[in-house]
Amino acid sequence: RLRESKARIVMIEAIKLLEGTLKDDCQQIWVAHCDRQRQLDRLLICRGMDQETAEMRLNAQSAQEEKVAQADVVIDTGGTMAQTKEQVLAAWHNLLNPPAPEAEPAAPEVEIVTRRARRSDVPGVLLHMHKASGGKVKKSRTDLLMELAERSFFIGQEGSEITTVIGWNIDSGIARVDQLYIHPAGALHTTGAATLESIEKSANEHFCELIIVFPPNDVDPAVRQWLLDAGYVVRHPSALHRVWLRAVEDSQPDDTFIMLKILRDIRIKS
Repeated sequence: RLRESKARIVMIEAIKLLEGTLKDDCQQIWVAHCDRQRQLDRLLICRGMDQETAEMRLNAQSAQEEKVAQADVVIDTGGTMAQTKEQVLAAWHNLLNPPAPEAEPAAPEVEIVTRRARRSDVPGVLLHMHKASGGKVKKSRTDLLMELAERSFFIGQEGSEITTVIGWNIDSGIARVDQLYIHPAGALHTTGAATLESIEKSANEHFCELIIVFPPNDVDPAVRQWLLDAGYVVRHPSALHRVWLRAVEDSQPDDTFIMLKILRDIRIKS
C-alpha cells in the first residue's frame, strides 16, 4: 500500500518499527524519548499502575538508547505537551524545507517562565507535586482538575522543567496561598521567587489587602526564611484583625501556621 500511495509523504506510527524490516523502506526515522524515571512516573501517577507492573512494562520494551541510535529525529517528550508539539512542528518544517548548514549556536540561557496552570499542564503538575513532596502527595488527575475549578495554580518553569507550583485563591479581598511545591531547593530563588512575584502582582491587580501563606508546620527552614526575606511575617491568629482572623478560620489547612504580607491596609482605625 505504501508503494501504491501517491502521497508526497507517508507517516507510519509503529511501536516495533525498528524491530522489523519495514524501517528499511523509511527515509526518516523519528523516535520519541524521555528518561526512564519520567516514563516510570507517568505510568505510576498518570496511569495508576503499581511499581511492579510499571517496571515490567518498561523492561518489556527495547532499550531507548538503541532506538535513539537509529533515529534521524529525536523528539524529547520530557517537557510539556506544548513543547513536544513545537519539536514535532519544527521537525516537520525541516522535513519539507531542509535547513542550510549553520554554525553551531551558543547554548542558550535557561529561560524562566511563570504562568497560570492550564488543563494541559495537569500531568506535569502531578509529577512535580509527587516529586516535591517526596512521594507524600499522590493526587489523581480528577482531584487536580477539581482543584483547578476552585483555585488558581501558578507554575514556574526553567526551560521545559516545572520547578515551582503554587496553589492560591482570592476571597473577600484576601489572597490565600495554601499549596507550595518548590523543587529542587535551588528553585526557591529562581522560579519560586518569580512565581511568588507573579501572584503578588495578580493580588495587587485584584486590590487585595494582604496575602496569607499557610506553610506546613514541618516546612523546610529554607522555605520559611525565603518567605521572611520576601517580606512575609509570622502571625499568631490571636494577633490578627477580626476580619483577617475570619479569613484564616475559613481557609487554614490543618497542621499549618500563618505568614502574611500586607499589600494595603484599608481597615478603619478608631
